[in-house]
Amino acid sequence: MKKILIFILSVFPSLIFSQSSPFTDVFPIVNGKVVYSEVIQVEGKSVLDLYKNAKIWLVEAFKSSKDVIQNDDKDNHIIIGKGYFEGVGHNKNIVNAKYWFTIRIDCREGRYKYTITDFIYDFDVIVMGTKTHFNEDFSKWGNVAFDTKYKELLDKKYPPNNERNAKQQEKYEKYKEELDNELEGKYKETIGRYSLLDKQIKSMIESLNIAMKQSEDNW
Repeated sequence: MKKILIFILSVFPSLIFSQSSPFTDVFPIVNGKVVYSEVIQVEGKSVLDLYKNAKIWLVEAFKSSKDVIQNDDKDNHIIIGKGYFEGVGHNKNIVNAKYWFTIRIDCREGRYKYTITDFIYDFDVIVMGTKTHFNEDFSKWGNVAFDTKYKELLDKKYPPNNERNAKQQEKYEKYKEELDNELEGKYKETIGRYSLLDKQIKSMIESLNIAMKQSEDNW
């Protein structure tokens, strides 16, 4: 298990280093959670029109409304569904990666509100032939106190209260530079992976917004 945890830290660099968090730099955050939400006005559409369109979109977007729709409130015209995006940009040792999420669509006369949140990061790690499954709250998994961890690593190797001679100071500066360089590379790597997920989410939102404007004849 120790080897697996070490491997996890190496292939998920956002858990170790960052001067600013890739998590908060890429995703919209509300109370520490990833939340995509907006109220969209649709002229000429009744609450029933929008409610029907939302159900049709869920069937088309996720292929099976039976599996996707978790709650269908016909009286209040609210639909709650669950889906996932395939994980992208991972090391070859990470397999079956999925980002599960909940989508809620509230319909009113001439408008609707979508809320996409509750992301769960589900994946397997294969190290030396051993597969270990992880199912984590993405908002906690991805958003770690990066600066604090970076300082801990530096202070552990070179305690801040210890006096250093010229040679030790030189080694300290070299080690710090190595950490800084590693930080920059790992930050860019993590930004890239998170940006791909953000792009997938926004593409889904665009699909929803187009579908909600449709009339029955257009489907």
